[in-house]
Order: sequence, then C-alpha cells, then structure tokens
Amino acid sequence: KRNQLEVKESEVKIRVLGMTCQSCVRSIEERIGRLEGVVGIRVSLSDKEASLRFNPAKITPEVLRKHIEDMGFDASLLAVPSQPQPSVADWSEVTLGVEGMHCGSCVKNITETLSGVVGVNSVFVSLEKGSVDLRFDPSLLTLETVKGILEEIPPGNFRVSIPGWKSRLNSARIQTVTIRIEGMTCKSCVQAIEGMVSQRAGVCAIKVYLQEKKGIVTFDSSVTCAEELRAAIEDMGFEARLDK
Repeated sequence: KRNQLEVKESEVKIRVLGMTCQSCVRSIEERIGRLEGVVGIRVSLSDKEASLRFNPAKITPEVLRKHIEDMGFDASLLAVPSQPQPSVADWSEVTLGVEGMHCGSCVKNITETLSGVVGVNSVFVSLEKGSVDLRFDPSLLTLETVKGILEEIPPGNFRVSIPGWKSRLNSARIQTVTIRIEGMTCKSCVQAIEGMVSQRAGVCAIKVYLQEKKGIVTFDSSVTCAEELRAAIEDMGFEARLDK
C-alpha cells in the first residue's frame, strides 16, 4: 500500500530506566545496534531514553523494547515520530483464540497490555468466546509478537492460537521445548544463552528465565531438534536437561 511503501525507515523512542553510567549506554547501543533491521541508535543517559531508527519490515518497536528489557533495564515505548498514520485500508484485523481466561481480571489484563503496544489500534476481548479481536498496523507489529506478548502476561497461563496459521505451523513442524538450565548467575548468562541459541538454524524464538532456571525454545523440528538445542547450551558451560 502507498503509505507503507513510502516509509522505508521508522523511528521510535524508548524510555529506559536503570542506567547508571556510560557503560550502560554503550552496552545498549552496541547490542541493540547489532540487531537485524536496526539502522541507528542513540542512547541518552540524562534523558533516560533511546532513540532508534529501524526497518519496520524486519523488526518492530515492541521487539526492540523487549530486547532492552532483557538486558535488565525497565523499558517502555514512547511516541513513534515521523511516521504517517495508516489509512483504514492499511489496518489488519484478526481474531485470536486465547485459552486460559477465566475472569474479568484476565480480560482487563489482556486489554490493558495490548492497548499499550505500539501499532495496536483497537482490542476487544471476549471471555465467553475465549477470543481477542485485534486491529493493528502490520508495518509496526507482527502476529508472532502479539502471540508472544500475550503468552508472557503473568503468570503465563494464556495459550494463543492464530486462525489460518495451523496448517502452516504443522507443515513447518513447529515445536516448543523447555530446557532446565543450571549454572546461570546473572542477566549476562541469560543474554549469552538467548543470543547463541537464537542464531541457530531452525530456532524461531527463545526466552530464558534466570529465577526459574529454564529456557523455553520454539523451533522447526525439520531443521533442528530438542537434543541439539540442549547440547548447544551445555557446550556453553551450563548444565542443561530436557524437561519431560
């Protein structure tokens, strides 16, 4: 569409709390600057924010925010400047199936969480139908990102399905495995494992939890397998075992 084709590059500002020195600034700039789709980044310690230029076809503001948060900082999205609002024709609409909702608090939690995500235009949650009707800008947000955001809402009981993707996921033989990891001592361990595993062929997503001593990996079983992923983590010097 015309609007999307004209926007080769987008900008976003992210509020970053928890930085104490220029070392924090350099750490964020170096790590985030290496992500595919990031064109430029400038972090201000005094303003407590990061200004980023990025390719919206390759990465979204929410993914950038999560990467900074995964480094141990509190990160929240600010306004996305110099980007035209999409026309009505540019919005995409989807109904997601959500298992695990059981009360009004679940509905409120999901609604508030998604409403705060850049790229979301409207959210309607139905407890009775177990569904979420979402209107969003696909140039800023992907359905995989939305799915990940919902499934990470504490305490992590929601399971999200995207209608029309079932056959594609089955054909790709997408699987998820939980790997128990011993030996992690800090956020650097988490970042090292996530960084290494995410670069392996066939890995779709990984999230490592320091306190729970585990990693959850989504992968294409036609390319790799759970045992290979476990062995890769163990080769880094950690004790790793598959969760039965």
